[in-house]
Amino acid sequence: HPESGMAIELPEDPFDKYQFLQQALDGRLGQTVVSHAVLVSLGFKPVPDAVKGEMSYDSCDVDDAQWREFGAVPDFFEGAEAMEYLDTCLQRELEEQNKREEDLDALIEALYGEQALKVAREGGDEEFVRRETCVKWLHFAGGY
Repeated sequence: HPESGMAIELPEDPFDKYQFLQQALDGRLGQTVVSHAVLVSLGFKPVPDAVKGEMSYDSCDVDDAQWREFGAVPDFFEGAEAMEYLDTCLQRELEEQNKREEDLDALIEALYGEQALKVAREGGDEEFVRRETCVKWLHFAGGY
C-alpha cells in the first residue's frame, strides 16, 4: 500500500533517474516506492508519521482536483480507478505535447529489453502493465 513505509529517497541526477525507471519497470523496486514517486510527481506531499512508522500524503498541492476527489491516497497497484485516471492524465499530457504513447516505446524497450517487453505484453501481466504506465508517466510528465 502506498501509505506504508517511511522516507523514500527519489533520484535526482539523470543516470539515477534512468536506473530508477528501469528498476521500477522490472520489479526490483517495490510497488510502494513506485507509487510514492508517482504521487510526488502529481504534487502529493509526503508526510512521514514516525509514531505509526508510515508515510501519508497531503493533497493540498495537487493541481488536478480529480486526484483530490479520490478521498484517499490513490493506489496504482490495487483496483482500477487510480490507474485508469493516471493513464488518462498521461494521454492528456502526450496530446498537449503533440506526442503519441508509441513514442515512449523506445524508452520502455531500452529499459526492459525488446524480447522481454514483447513477452510481458503478450502474457497480459497486469502488474507489468501498471508498472509500464507509471514509468511512462514518470518519464514524460514527472521529469524522469
